[in-house]
Amino acid sequence: MLQMQKKSDPLIIGGKAFQSRLLTGTGKYSNVEIMQQSLSESQCEVVTVAVRRVQSHESGHQGLMDSINWSEI
Repeated sequence: MLQMQKKSDPLIIGGKAFQSRLLTGTGKYSNVEIMQQSLSESQCEVVTVAVRRVQSHESGHQGLMDSINWSEI
């Protein structure tokens, strides 16, 4: 697996410092397991979640917020 080089100067948003400038969205994944694997392997520190997906009861959207390992992001 390739390791991303991190910049020495952090990206600061809302007073919080991030070493990575990679922002990853939770949409477009065919299932939760693939999303989890992508988030983990990307080593991103910021994840975007569409509010309509979080509030949706459609197939594949249940438990979206619970399926993200927030301690790593």
